[in-house]
Amino acid sequence: MSRYFKNQLPYSQKMIRQQIEKAGGKTYSKQKFHLDKDSSVTYGRLKVNVRADANGEIVAPTPPEMVTRSCVEIPVSLLLDRINSFELLHEGDYKAPEYGSNCDKLDDYTW
Repeated sequence: MSRYFKNQLPYSQKMIRQQIEKAGGKTYSKQKFHLDKDSSVTYGRLKVNVRADANGEIVAPTPPEMVTRSCVEIPVSLLLDRINSFELLHEGDYKAPEYGSNCDKLDDYTW
C-alpha cells in the first residue's frame, strides 16, 4: 500500500492492517495470479472467441502463466456492505425515465 500512496495515506499502514484483520481479513496472504494484465486479457478474449484448427476442431486457449504474489484478503461480506451503503447514499440522485419514453441510449438515464 505504501508503495502506491507514499505519504498520501491519512492512516498508517499498521492501522489499516489492524482494521482489515479486525474485520476478518488476512493481511499477509499469498495467492496465485496471472503473470500480467495483458496475458490475462488475451486469455479472456480467446475463451470468448472460439477458434478452430484446419480440421475444424476447437482449439482451447492456453492459460496464462501463474505467479505467487502477496496480497490482502478482505471478506466479501465487508465489501458488499460498502457497496450497498454507497448505492443507498446515491440512490436519491438517480432519475428514472418516464414510463413509455424511448430510452434506447444510456444518455437517457440521468444522474
